[in-house]
Amino acid sequence: MAGRRDRRFSAVVPAACPATESPDYYGHAELSGACAVNGKQDDAIPVFQPFDPHQPVTITGHHLPHWMQPGCTYFVTFRLDDSLPRDFAERWHVERREWLRQRGVDIDAAAGLSEGLARLPQDVQKEFHERFSALMERKLDELHGSCLLRNDANRDLVVQALRCFHNQRYRLGRYAVLPNHAHALVTPLGPDLKRIGYSWKHWSATQINRRRGTRGTVWQAESFDHLVRNAAHLERFDEYIARNPARAGLREGFTVGHGDEDCSGPVTP
Repeated sequence: MAGRRDRRFSAVVPAACPATESPDYYGHAELSGACAVNGKQDDAIPVFQPFDPHQPVTITGHHLPHWMQPGCTYFVTFRLDDSLPRDFAERWHVERREWLRQRGVDIDAAAGLSEGLARLPQDVQKEFHERFSALMERKLDELHGSCLLRNDANRDLVVQALRCFHNQRYRLGRYAVLPNHAHALVTPLGPDLKRIGYSWKHWSATQINRRRGTRGTVWQAESFDHLVRNAAHLERFDEYIARNPARAGLREGFTVGHGDEDCSGPVTP
């Protein structure tokens, strides 16, 4: 399956960014009129490449594990700073810490959560993500907090950030921007995932604060990301993103699109 062209990552129909500031992958602003390659098919741009267990993996992160492998695709979630109730977030962290402690993982140790979790058996790692990652996703879908991205103008700024360097610095697959969080499938082409995510959040936060006449934190500093391990895994994430607004009970106030062909509006479950 690794060598086959996946339709979700094949056609090159780029989106143009407006003639305004656009984010570079170091988080600084630069002027750009259009930030996508021309609309011709470019076979030099790689199609979906699944995780290869025989190739080196870099695991990074402060509180959350981030598995990185060059050329692979990632499912990324990032959320507004106030998207979770404080009591829930505190309880989630306490319960997660205790669950890990019982399995011999001390997130305060030098190795931290990333390396500690990586040492656990695969079935235990799966249980961890089902127990804590899935719970977090369900809570986000309850749409707590200010939900700044329910506003069309604010949400469009996030979409611009996501789409701006599609086919230049990354391949952007399916994405969804909901009132308090966003999901995307992304394949880095040069800069690493951390820089790409920082760019998205830094630029969109700056623009949202500017248009609202406000200052302060917009996004949570750290994102959730999952390395896509195979084509079936990719399809599940693609479907999850497309159906996320319907699961959250939204009929408006969201955008669902794709780096190759944009669309928006309700998604039929």
